[in-house]
Formats: sequence, structure tokens, C-alpha cells
Amino acid sequence: MVPNVGSIVLPRLVATVLSIVLVGWAGHELIFRGTTVRSLTTAVDATGHPKTEILDRIQEQASGRLWERCDTIALNALVEVSLAEVDAATAAADPIRTDRAIDVAKTAIRTTLRCRPIDGDLWLKLVSLDAVRGAPSERTIEYIRLSHWTAPSEGRIVRRRVDLASRLLERGVADIRPELHSDIRVLVNFDTVDKLADMFVAAPESVRPIYQEWIALLPKGRRSELASAVERRGSSLNAS
Repeated sequence: MVPNVGSIVLPRLVATVLSIVLVGWAGHELIFRGTTVRSLTTAVDATGHPKTEILDRIQEQASGRLWERCDTIALNALVEVSLAEVDAATAAADPIRTDRAIDVAKTAIRTTLRCRPIDGDLWLKLVSLDAVRGAPSERTIEYIRLSHWTAPSEGRIVRRRVDLASRLLERGVADIRPELHSDIRVLVNFDTVDKLADMFVAAPESVRPIYQEWIALLPKGRRSELASAVERRGSSLNAS
């Protein structure tokens, strides 16, 4: 699941440059040794993705001692640049480049998690990278559970986790069902009606019964609003 490269890569690169500016203002070492903000902006090619030498520096920094002082601004920049490369590599349909980018991004994320182990969004990013590869790794379920434990009710994270867990269930990964069941309960009870309707309509057939189980327990008013929202999307709460 990789969004349009133009809508993701450029915002990530802008965020990265701003992060590095802040690092400089704070008096810290730049994450890319010997690289100024100006030269970093020229270190991306014409398509907007980081050049190979920048990925090398990311891996060097993320594998080195940067995490020891937990410079979260610098670590965030590492993650953003590496994820931008994953998006660009995937959009280019280049499997070798994509595998390299995923490995670098995972290194950056794991390094950041050493400093922020209760960041549910970072744990979920690891799941997303496994999804880009098209198959769960042996630790994918562990990552989802850690995301669930550290971010049990943040709407945007729960929605992404439900989407990823639903696809895993579709692939026959039944061990993910308890977390998926719990996350859908959160959405059904607390998400906005429109966003919940979107999630329900987009849900795979094997996942809809979980929604329906929780929807049946809703107060009549919310259930009626949801039914109307789902009907406006050309479906029904009874659809399977």
C-alpha cells in the first residue's frame, strides 16, 4: 500500500530538511556528517528520492551511536528520508532498490525505537514495510501487538492498524484476530461515523462480521447514523 509518490515523497523531504535545520539550531551534530542543509537538498535526484550515498549515511548513522543521546529530531529525520526512499523505490517498481530502502528504513526505525519504545506509530511503520514486501515477516504480528499496546486508541493509528491487520487475516494469519477484534471495537464505538462507514465499506468480507458484531451493540441512534452513512456509500450494514 504505497500512496502517490508526489503526495508523500515531497512532504517527507520538506519535513526532513526542517528537522535538520532544527538540529542545527539546537547546536547538535548534523545527522549527515559533513552535509549541510543546502547540500542535502541537492542530494536528491531529479525524481525526488535520496541518492545512494545518502542512504549509506542513514545506515551508518542509524547503526552507530546516534541513539545513545536519543536526539529525537535527528532520528525522526533519518526515518523520514528512509521512508521517502521506500515510497519512491516502490513507485519505480524497482525490487532491488526497494529491498535496500526497506532494510535502511527498518534500521532507522529500530534505532529510533530504542529511544521511543512506546511509540505505537513507529511499531506500525515496521508492519507497513513488511506489507510493501508483500509478505509478513516472522516478527510482523509482534510489531502489530506492540503498536496495539502502545497506541490502543489513537484514531489514525488504529485505522491503519486495522487495515494492515485485515490484510493479514485475509492471508490466513489468524493469530492477529484478537488485536483486530479489539481495534475494530475502538473504531465502532469512538470513531466518527463517516470514517467508520469508510472503514466498514472497505473491509474484506472475512473482516466485516467483526464490525457487525460490535455494531449490533451500539446505541440505536449511532447505529442508525452509521447505517445511513454506509447506504450513502452504496452498501449495507448487513452486507457480507
